[in-house]
Amino acid sequence: MKHLFMLSRQWLTAFMRCQNGLVFLMRYHPQEDHARQTLSPSQLSQQLRQEATLLLAPRRASTGMVLGAMASMGVVALYQMGLIRHLPDPPLSHFDADRVDASQEAYAHLASPDAPLALASFAVTLLLTTMGGA
Repeated sequence: MKHLFMLSRQWLTAFMRCQNGLVFLMRYHPQEDHARQTLSPSQLSQQLRQEATLLLAPRRASTGMVLGAMASMGVVALYQMGLIRHLPDPPLSHFDADRVDASQEAYAHLASPDAPLALASFAVTLLLTTMGGA
């Protein structure tokens, strides 16, 4: 992001789109980047847990969405590994989660079910979303 906004030494105003389409106003000053990278662990903890900045709002939203996706994919992983026998379906006629998650495509990559691969992807996304200060 640093290189994207190096157009001026003055405060720049930009719009940042979150994954759910909300627009957050963001103020950026290039010289503040260095200060953000040299936080102590206690400062980082305080910023991430207690500050209410416009930059943290989409990161918190993304973190919540990733954790929700991991929870649902965890249930699929339990089914694909045989720890549970049936996946719940919405009460509509054309849904069959058991058939979809037991299909050949679900086991086609890396000689593994696809749910653990998705969980690994979500874990990396979660790590990248939570790195750094406000």
